[in-house]
Amino acid sequence: MVRSTRHELALETQLETVNNRLKEAKRRVRVVIPSKRHRTLHLRATLPAQRNEVQGPPKRRYIKLSVGYTAQGIEEAERLAIALNQDIIDWRNGRLFDWDRWMKPEGRRRSDEVPSFADCIQKLKVQWFEERREHHRPQTVRRYWQTDRGSYFRKLDLQSPYNLGHMRDVVMAHPLNSSSRKKMAFACRALAKLMGEPFDVVEEFAELGRGYGKKQLNPRDIPSDQQILRDIERIEDEWQWAFRVLYLYGLRPHELWGCEVLENSLLRVDDDTKTGLRIAMPRAGQKEKIQEWNLLGNQLPEWFGADAEVPQQTISNQLTKIRRKAQIDWSNYSLRHLWAISSIKAGINIRLASQSLGHTVSEHETTYLHWISEQEMLDQMIQVVS
Repeated sequence: MVRSTRHELALETQLETVNNRLKEAKRRVRVVIPSKRHRTLHLRATLPAQRNEVQGPPKRRYIKLSVGYTAQGIEEAERLAIALNQDIIDWRNGRLFDWDRWMKPEGRRRSDEVPSFADCIQKLKVQWFEERREHHRPQTVRRYWQTDRGSYFRKLDLQSPYNLGHMRDVVMAHPLNSSSRKKMAFACRALAKLMGEPFDVVEEFAELGRGYGKKQLNPRDIPSDQQILRDIERIEDEWQWAFRVLYLYGLRPHELWGCEVLENSLLRVDDDTKTGLRIAMPRAGQKEKIQEWNLLGNQLPEWFGADAEVPQQTISNQLTKIRRKAQIDWSNYSLRHLWAISSIKAGINIRLASQSLGHTVSEHETTYLHWISEQEMLDQMIQVVS
């Protein structure tokens, strides 16, 4: 029996995670590989007959995609699955299913067509030196590439196809809080950005480089509600809405772009995000702050993003600048982690909390449930007895 390689196992795990996420969100589409020989991803769903077919009841069908069985391809397939699910919802509500959108002839793309790490790194190197062509000290540019990029890229399997899983493994093989881990992570972050990975994926490498992943976070690293609320008051007025929304709804920073606080106190996250269109709820017991802080609508500064090609990708950096200006140490993501912790303490259903945050139940459990301390368990027991 032929054993799967580490790379293949990483892809299988990623594909399973994507399908679990689609299932948790009650989407009617799955990402599958009907033929391992071609290694081409397909969408599987129950769909109506096409116009040129004998009309009959809906049945399970496969839609071939033009993306290969790679980490990047799986992420693209998930976005297409969310789009197909919306078309299915429209069809079930009486609209004609747009087969033309999904059945355009597309050539197969084999996994061996995915560029190798060596090819991707060479492309990044060319771009790197082109951007610094006018630098007054070219020897400094060459030395910087070698010490902070080239030497770390050599730790990757240069001949294997580009994939995120391998880069994560290599970063996490370095000791926590070490300089080498930070530099390895930022080298991989630059490569992921070059390859057009989603913003969340690119920022994940920055977080890994700071010495931890979400599962390694300690609740003691997260500031208290009181500390955060005091700090937010020190932030410039035009950016207080952004930080208050992050605190109250637990959004990812880039999700502020296009989101909207609704009259019913829920928040709608724009569909141009990692998890697609979703609704988020405010923190338990703090609904009144929506009116107190006047949070309705979207109140990002009107000037922000005017010159940015992808403005949602610049929000996190902008918020970091604002925090540093106010001499605040905690990270933007601390507000999201604090929301998750508070939902557990408040006894909110895990499925509902994970749906509001836009991740899977399993991610919620493995990331946050272990943060509940013995003292918090005792406190909960006392409340139940009382």
